Formats: sequence, C-alpha cells, structure tokens
Amino acid sequence: MNRLFILIVLILPAVASAQAISGFNLNYLYDPDAEIGLQAKTVRTGNIISVYYQMDVLRKEYKTEDYTFTWERRSSLNARSGEPFRGIDSVLITAEKTRFGVIRELTEEKPWFAVLQIKNIVTQGVFSYFIAFESNWPVTHYLIQNGMPVMREYVQSGSNYKIGNFNSEKPLFGFYYKRSFQPAPPPFTRNAPDEKVLKADSVFVLKRSDFNPKSPGLYLFQEDTLSASGLAILVARPPYPKYNTIAGLSGPLIYVTTVEEQRDLKSVNNDKARFDKVILGITKDAERAKTFMRNYYKGIELANRNFTGYKEGWKTDMGMVFTVFGAPSEVSRTTANEVWYYDGIKTKFIFHRSGSVFAPYNWFLQRENNFSQSWFSTIDLWRKGRK
Repeated sequence: MNRLFILIVLILPAVASAQAISGFNLNYLYDPDAEIGLQAKTVRTGNIISVYYQMDVLRKEYKTEDYTFTWERRSSLNARSGEPFRGIDSVLITAEKTRFGVIRELTEEKPWFAVLQIKNIVTQGVFSYFIAFESNWPVTHYLIQNGMPVMREYVQSGSNYKIGNFNSEKPLFGFYYKRSFQPAPPPFTRNAPDEKVLKADSVFVLKRSDFNPKSPGLYLFQEDTLSASGLAILVARPPYPKYNTIAGLSGPLIYVTTVEEQRDLKSVNNDKARFDKVILGITKDAERAKTFMRNYYKGIELANRNFTGYKEGWKTDMGMVFTVFGAPSEVSRTTANEVWYYDGIKTKFIFHRSGSVFAPYNWFLQRENNFSQSWFSTIDLWRKGRK
C-alpha cells in the first residue's frame, strides 16, 4: 500500500482575520461545549474537489440564522490574508440548528486553502475553518444516506447507503477487512503496532451504487486497485459511537486497568454482575464507580466521534490521549504536525501527519519516555473516580 502525505480539513478559531492559520490556538476543536461544530467531507473527482460541509449550532440560545458565512482562499498556512474565493457556496439544507452545503473548485499544481469564516451576528464572534485543496487527495467516493452525504468516517451495520460518484461503467472493487485493530499503546511505549500492511479477508465487486453492510469491519472501495485512491469506511455495530454491551464496554478499559483486571474482564462474558464487580474493584467505592463509568465512557464516545478512521476512535493515538487526559488546553497545527498542550500536567503531545486511502487524516504520536509520570498519575485519578 502506498502511503500519501496529505493535508486534512483544518478547523480553527479566528482571533483576527489578518492572522496566519498556523498562529491560532485550536483548542475548541475538541471542546464538547463548543458553540458550533463543523464537519467536512472532501471528495476528488478528476481535477475537481468538492467539499461538503455541515455546520451544527450546539448552543441552545443560537440558531442557524444567527450566523453568516464568508469564503476566501489562501496560498499557505502562513499567509496572513487571502483573496476572493472563486467557487460558489451552494446551500443544500438550512434548518433551525443545521446548515448543509457544498463548494467545488478545480485542483491546482500547488495546494491551497479555502477559508470559511462563520460569524455570530449576535456576539460578533468569528470562527474560521480551513480546507486544503490538493490534486492528490485520495478520497474519490463518498456514502449517501437519505439523499445526503454521510459526514462521519464510520457508519452502522444494518443500514442502507449509496455510494456517491459511482460510475455504472466502472464497477467498484470492494475489499473487506474483518480484523480488529489493536488499541494505541501508552504514550511512553516505543513499540506501536505496525498496521501499515493490510490483507483483505474477502474481495467483491459492486455493480450498483447500493451498499448495505451487514458485517462490521473496514471496507475499501476502488475503481482502480493499483491506485492509492478510493473510499475507506469503518462499519460498526449500533449504537456506535456508544457502547451498550459488556464486550464493547470492556475493550476501552485497557488504558486504566491492570493486566490482571484485563484478564478478569475477558472472562466475564456477558455477565453484568461480574463486570460490575471488576469496576468496583478498580474504584473501591460504588459512588466513585458511577462517576468513573459516566465520565470515562463519555470520553470514549467523543473519541469515537472525533478520531475514527480505519479503526475505532478510542484506539487511535489521538483518541487514546483524549480519552485519558481529556480535551487539550492549547492546540496548534502546521502542515506536518499537530501539538496538544495540557496546562494541568504541563505536558505537550506532538502528533505527526500521515495518510493513505485508508485514513487520509491519520495522525501518529511522537512517543517519549517522559510521558510515563503524567500517564500513571492521571490513571490513578481515573481509578479513584476523580476525573
């Protein structure tokens, strides 16, 4: 598999319009209490890039009509100002709390950035979103449900979808990967799992655009199997990104449990009483156990929503750090890396950008031995129900 080094959707808060993208603090990206949220799906069709976006108003006191949208283009992350945007913002749906639209532009030899500024006309607050346009963007198809593009990187098994950009004259080759990928090891562990080479469990051909996945796992669709482009999507069992089975709840506990406790969790099967006994053994107190379960799995759900790619969000490097330490205090991003800083533990995590057709937005952690102290002290807080 050829690995591509690409740019991903950048979502940044604007403190002033004449400021370089690389100078922003992006901590609101992962803030569960953010005012608005933006999802974007970038798809390349030949030399045309289409960006579908969905803006959701997350605060009850505001509505979609309280926001204005302005686009511009910039040549780089370091450019302090831009020029008028040549494309058209086509609004597909406008509801009380949601706006759905699409922009399209031609690719160019050099990458450039589309900048969307969303302004709250009530508070005058401005949020800026930067989307990279690259000629080698690997995603060439997308999923559709109820007539609209699916914005997440995952879907649920047992639901019906259609594949956008499907060409009946060029059937899609489908590859199914049943394997369960390993969760990211702690940040001080040097030996991260090697998952660069994937071998499909089965291969099939789609002659119609319908995609009705029954089996959870990773799926890859390509018109040309020798290319590094196509569509990869993770299919998970409902109610993902949440979990409601003992097996589903047990897996993410690997970050906060001992080897012996993990062995006990594997042996409980679907016995809730035995599962609860293990949790009580961790926290040593029933009330702390409730606090632990509520807060920990809220973090797991958010990690799944924010970081799912070729594997579940909580299993990724970013998902692992987010699950254990929570949302970072400061976030900065360049074309090569993203840096998270936590005020409380005075610790900085550096994620390096890599990508492929399986995960065009993938980030991997720069692991360091000195993370062990902050890791174990934070795990101790979790086990005491104090996180």
